[in-house]
Amino acid sequence: MFNAQEVLQIAVRLEENARAFYLKAADTVHDQEAKKLFFQLADWEISHINHFTNLKESLTGALAEGTQFDPNGEAALYLQAIADGKIFKIDEVAEDFSVMVEDAAEIIHAAIEREKDSVIFYQALLEIVPEGQGREHVKEIIAEEMSHVRYLASLADTVKR
Repeated sequence: MFNAQEVLQIAVRLEENARAFYLKAADTVHDQEAKKLFFQLADWEISHINHFTNLKESLTGALAEGTQFDPNGEAALYLQAIADGKIFKIDEVAEDFSVMVEDAAEIIHAAIEREKDSVIFYQALLEIVPEGQGREHVKEIIAEEMSHVRYLASLADTVKR
């Protein structure tokens, strides 16, 4: 079982990886409007990192405590590995960009898929975070990630191919 603090730690890592993705996208495209868009999206991720970090720091009592004895922090390391390996995996970003190069629309579509994956990931985490251990925070993360999908989908038709 994971508590809200552990889930928020994953959320911060995922947002950091998303930011790296958008910065790489900005460096890859040549169209100035697309470049500006990807820098804005990277900045957007900073606000999410700050939001999730503030939520994590505001937790008290059982919400801030781990649900298992874990003196070496292995659960946190495991969660971090999941975040790095499943959603916005930086190693795969290089492969994505070798194919997409300048196609901002393709990059937006790849970002939408990653955001959808993060929603699915958080939905799975919601199932294992017990009541009273911060389920409402996980729901907040899911709502935030769903708003990312909607926003990116609205942009997909506006960027140049």
